Amino acid sequence: MFQIWYYVLLALGLVKVAQLSKPAAYTIAIIFFILGLIVAAIGGVLEGIAQF
Repeated sequence: MFQIWYYVLLALGLVKVAQLSKPAAYTIAIIFFILGLIVAAIGGVLEGIAQF
């Protein structure tokens, strides 16, 4: 739940502080979200491998 708000506030902060357009800010937030998913998936795979 809090991770969702993290990305929403990240996008809003990019709009206000960095003065990016809303589409650009939300695109960056989505990219960070996807990168986080990839890192979590790789961590899960590596942990699964380590248990063997």
